[in-house]
Amino acid sequence: MRIKDICISNYKKINDINLNFDENMTVLAGANNAGKTSIINFLKEIFNDGKKDCFERDIPASDADEWANSIIGRLIELRDEDDNSKIVEELVDIFKNTTLSTPELKMHLTYKKEDDIFVFSDYIMDLNDKKMDFYFYYCFELDVDDLIKNINREYNYIINYCKSDTSDKVSDSKINHLKEYILKIYLSSCKAVCYYCNENYDKFDNCKFKDINEFKKLFNFCFIKASRPLDDNSNDKEHLLTKEMVKTVRNKDEWNAKLNELSDSIYKDVIELNIEEQIRNASANILNQTIKEINKNGGGNSSSLLIDTQITKDNITQFINSITSAKYCVNDYYMDESSQGLGFSNLVYIVLQLHAFKELIKDDCYKKVNCYFIEEPESHMHPQMQNVFIKYLKKYFKDEYNNGLQGLVTTHSNEMVKAIGLKPLRVLRATEDGCRLYDLNQIKSDI
Repeated sequence: MRIKDICISNYKKINDINLNFDENMTVLAGANNAGKTSIINFLKEIFNDGKKDCFERDIPASDADEWANSIIGRLIELRDEDDNSKIVEELVDIFKNTTLSTPELKMHLTYKKEDDIFVFSDYIMDLNDKKMDFYFYYCFELDVDDLIKNINREYNYIINYCKSDTSDKVSDSKINHLKEYILKIYLSSCKAVCYYCNENYDKFDNCKFKDINEFKKLFNFCFIKASRPLDDNSNDKEHLLTKEMVKTVRNKDEWNAKLNELSDSIYKDVIELNIEEQIRNASANILNQTIKEINKNGGGNSSSLLIDTQITKDNITQFINSITSAKYCVNDYYMDESSQGLGFSNLVYIVLQLHAFKELIKDDCYKKVNCYFIEEPESHMHPQMQNVFIKYLKKYFKDEYNNGLQGLVTTHSNEMVKAIGLKPLRVLRATEDGCRLYDLNQIKSDI
């Protein structure tokens, strides 16, 4: 199961773009502030964070201002109305009939005959066995019940802002505050919904997900943001690479089996050495005498206090983390992980994340959509390393094609663009009214 293409609309500076995915790895290139991060953030909010609310920051500023201006006059007309119920009724009518375009995601998936589509079987819209596609529509819809609650709670505030102090004209300052306030009320009344659709993305009520989390469960997404927690300080106590290496092996069955053995072995030693009883006796002798003295002097009637020991897999894992560190072996000398530059650490970090994700999804890699997004992998890398690394990623995702793993890489590195070729390359450019996406492979085909 793979992503064929996605369409994002009405999100931040993105008015409407369609991103076609390569079957293995897609590279989305563009200058800073072209919109690459907006695409990544929107997908991350949906698939990793479970985005269910819409905020002012999500709406293109020009759209929000145009929407607010279109209803502000009608709101001001209510300032002399005394009937509260009529005010609420009018406000609900205004909001319902003045639509604001909110963020949308349309997603087209495709599969092969040998793929396991059991978890997708409820969302089949076409019984033609020659069409092997699924279509999903994620958007925000106005919840009228929530809208009525929000207006009932806030209508006094709205009407007060609509009233002028000394003239019939409402000040510009009040108008601007009112715009912000009604936008918040409207968006807080919008809820995320998802439909499974036909190829035209028609929304039918009987094809709406009852629980939007069911849509999220169809996917395994891993995101590596550009702001990675790298540090070349020799005093760094974070041991980032060590943690990532331990995290990678923790997903292996052999690791967990050994952890269980180690937990049992340590617990057995504790019992045989009578350590637990000695700790209890020592704690009772030290602490309980103090408690008795306090009780005698009117300090309450506290029960006895002692120290107990518990040995669990999590305790053992924490112990191993504390005694483990990544080392570079150079000419038989072992050096700390901070001995290498940030470029090399960044490369190792990304590779470890890739392998950890692969291990995490191994049990259902053929059942779900599995996608790995890397934002600006070139961070801190020398141009030659950038060139080599993007070729490695291209080969990696090609090798993982039969394991159902897809990749999306965003970059503004010329070296990476030159090394990747035209087929997987998409270019995003900022424009006066948002951004525009160019599929260079499609342009080449058209020529």
